[in-house]
Amino acid sequence: MKKYLYLLFIATALFSCSKEAQTPENLKQKMLSKWRFRTAKVMNYSAQGKATDSTSVLVTINDFFEFKADGSFNNSTLNGKELESGTFATSTTSRFTLKMPGSTSTCRVINLDADNFVFAVQEPKVTGQPYIETKYTLYR
Repeated sequence: MKKYLYLLFIATALFSCSKEAQTPENLKQKMLSKWRFRTAKVMNYSAQGKATDSTSVLVTINDFFEFKADGSFNNSTLNGKELESGTFATSTTSRFTLKMPGSTSTCRVINLDADNFVFAVQEPKVTGQPYIETKYTLYR
């Protein structure tokens, strides 16, 4: 009987332990850093959501994308020249928005780990129409 109680205790302990709850705040904390551009690719999709073609966008490893704890971000070059800036906010565990003067972009996280950050910025969709998404690959 003690054997079964011991096994029940271990099983309960194992199932009680879980990964850290995923929240928009966790996503924000993971994003906070200065990331270098690896690639940027414009993807064209049909109205049915099938990729039709893509075009690589010229980026240099000297361009940075920095997310700051105060909710601001900037895109700058190695010598500090700011290309664009604004604010960001995480809305779910896999989505965030970038707000710049005159525009707001909704972004979808594809991958985010200690060394790589891949996200897509989707142009506004119109039902039944083709659409465009730009995929950015960053690294630390």
